[in-house]
Amino acid sequence: MKKHKYERILDMFIALEAGKILTKAYLAQEYGVDERTIQRDIDDIRAYYYDSGEYAGVKEVIYDHSCGGFKIAA
Repeated sequence: MKKHKYERILDMFIALEAGKILTKAYLAQEYGVDERTIQRDIDDIRAYYYDSGEYAGVKEVIYDHSCGGFKIAA
């Protein structure tokens, strides 16, 4: 079943906070969306970390080439 954008983003945020590595290909398949949609969702999470008073300058979402996915860099 296709989830709404806010559900995808929240799922991804929780997974990142739990220390998981996220790949666009897997998430796109899991949520039934295009990889570009996943990239936009990741960009939204990045913007939240950048703009949030709690996380600003403390955490960011990076792409780790060694594991081929996105993760939190603190």
